[in-house]
Amino acid sequence: MRILFTNHHLDVRAGSELYCLELCSALKRAEHQVAIFTFQRGRISEEFVRRGVTVFSVGEGALIEAFDPEILHVHHSPCLYYLGALRLRARAIFSSLGVLPTLEAAPIVWEGVAQGLGVSEEVVDGLRATRFGAAVRLAVFRNWFDDDGLVPAAPGHPGEARRIAVVTNHLDETLASSLDALCVARPGLEWTHFGLPHNSVEITAELLRDFDRVITIGRTALLAAALQKPCLLYDVHGCDGLLTVERLDALATRNFSGRLTRSRPSREELERLLLDEARRVDVAALAERIWREYSLRRRVEELESFYARLPETGVMLGEQTRLAYGREGQVYADAFLARLYAHGLAETRARELGEAQARQRELEAELAALKSGLEAERAHTERLQEQVRQLSATLTSKDAELSHLYSTLGEIDSSLAWEVVRRFRSMKDRLIAVPGSPRRRLYDRLLQRLKERRGRG
Repeated sequence: MRILFTNHHLDVRAGSELYCLELCSALKRAEHQVAIFTFQRGRISEEFVRRGVTVFSVGEGALIEAFDPEILHVHHSPCLYYLGALRLRARAIFSSLGVLPTLEAAPIVWEGVAQGLGVSEEVVDGLRATRFGAAVRLAVFRNWFDDDGLVPAAPGHPGEARRIAVVTNHLDETLASSLDALCVARPGLEWTHFGLPHNSVEITAELLRDFDRVITIGRTALLAAALQKPCLLYDVHGCDGLLTVERLDALATRNFSGRLTRSRPSREELERLLLDEARRVDVAALAERIWREYSLRRRVEELESFYARLPETGVMLGEQTRLAYGREGQVYADAFLARLYAHGLAETRARELGEAQARQRELEAELAALKSGLEAERAHTERLQEQVRQLSATLTSKDAELSHLYSTLGEIDSSLAWEVVRRFRSMKDRLIAVPGSPRRRLYDRLLQRLKERRGRG
């Protein structure tokens, strides 16, 4: 069977994108030909391609018509408006996955749509209150956990809470602060957030097996239950307590979203839920029922039965219905592409501004480094100048000391010379007083030499 899914955008790892990714992959494994249409390609559309699912977008009408789907499985009304104007002959289903996002609202044009699906009783009730819901038959098509490659584990019991996984794209600030406080009060307890904006990763059974408790909503809650992990249903819209086998049916009516009771547990209540009550959850009984009723394999079989019954309605897309959509889809596509262009332009400007600000910070850092280096050089120069002044003062002092030594030496030298003269005179008076004698002549010569030496000094 050729099946064309639609999803308005495939750019981030979020609810409807992952819903379509898992369902398309499962239908492809069941040997159907599967493709998907989107207005906005992105990270998730690349994953579709890696899994062998063709991705169509605006401007590829001829390729979509050549694919010639037998089933058109629509999420988000703008996709229906665009594809309804193409030359398709397909049985159409419109599926809504929530009551809050505007894109999940019922279509205002639905010619050729034979079946409406809602992910829960809450969503079906919302569809039923519209003109679309009054005209088209509706059914609940519930969420699932992806059981591909998994087998049920042996019955077990919850252990002590040490590692907590919080899986959400909208982390509640109160929850985060309560968990932080709880981890401070309980050494050895830690929690990890998976989701936008900083840790958006594929949530697999292998990842969740490393944790003792899981806090999340939707399909991830079902996967945690299938793995026998106690799961607290808590998101920005509220908390519905622990997922248990006794509360399973009631929680399913709100798609395990936290909106059934919308409670806001205190830190003490959160501690009691995660550390005490979670240990009393019959995870084995819950897992047995989850495997029996909520596996993706079961959902594919259920969906195939929906597809098989569509011809009974006699309703389908074709020449007559194409006129009902007219140009609405192209008008929306043009407007959406204009928004994309404006958004892309804004992102480009923001990126350029960010780059300019980053360059400014780099230059400011370089300038600060240069100023710091200049201050260091100035301080070094001042230290050298002070050393030069100290050396100059030392040299002046040493020069004065040297002059004083020379003067003292001269005085000592003069004193010694006069002492020698005095002694010679004394000798003269005693020994060589006779003029012309040999001793007198020797005396006169020595005396003359002393005088000459003194004169040179």
